[in-house]
Amino acid sequence: MVATGVLLAALAVWFPGLLAGQQMGQSHVLWSSAPWAGERPAGLDVVPRSGELDAAVVFRPLLTEARRQLGEGHLPLWNPYAFAGMPLLGDWQSGWLFPLNWVALAVGVDAGWGWVAVLKLLLGGLGTVALGRRWGFGTGGAIVAGLVFMLSAPNLVWLQWPVSTVFCLLPWLLLATDRVARRPDRRGVAAVGAVVGASLIAGHPETALISSSAVAVHLLVVLWRRRAGRARAARALLAWAGGHVLGVAVAGAVILPFLQAWAESVSRSDHGALAFGDLPWW
Repeated sequence: MVATGVLLAALAVWFPGLLAGQQMGQSHVLWSSAPWAGERPAGLDVVPRSGELDAAVVFRPLLTEARRQLGEGHLPLWNPYAFAGMPLLGDWQSGWLFPLNWVALAVGVDAGWGWVAVLKLLLGGLGTVALGRRWGFGTGGAIVAGLVFMLSAPNLVWLQWPVSTVFCLLPWLLLATDRVARRPDRRGVAAVGAVVGASLIAGHPETALISSSAVAVHLLVVLWRRRAGRARAARALLAWAGGHVLGVAVAGAVILPFLQAWAESVSRSDHGALAFGDLPWW
């Protein structure tokens, strides 16, 4: 309770504008792009920062469309406005299945986006506090660690992107992995599966892969430092891998429609080839 209060107080001081619904839509950047540029008000100086347009033309429209369809009484599975229509659930960056985004779906994207951002940071901070306590930090040290991670550059720079949602789940994945290293039982597998599934549903599988890869190295180091025997190390590694299989299954509702859309997309036929246009795969 003390840690939650300290983290919430820091967020309230740091981000009062977000809680009031300010500075999240980034719709001002539309004036610098077609077709809105032709109606740009005289004297308006708009210089978009790198990536700032994504919130206005990707994340907000996707969540808004999901909310509209939910308001009409059906699940937002299909987006008729992208290309000639494509799966909305399979548009991974929509992230509407991730529980924190339900705030925006309930009260509206503009009103709820700031709260989603603050709750996302709180999630990362509390996970770091719990991880610090697991690693033997005192209460004060764990809270400081939570503040440092919560307000770290990757989380703040990518705050509106699904990238930071996955970042904020990283301490929880480390926590679940540490449990598997100590006790590779069904609960440990379920804990890893829950975090991996949430990371995939969050909307940025590339970052989820990076997180799991980093945590895999952590797990190997932990097993080596604890001088775990081969049998115990094998059980821990199998449990951790089993948790990832479970996580992929949990996220199957997003993964399957994505794969279906990707199978016939230009991203597979052209962009994939471009990725290997300059460098060999190794």
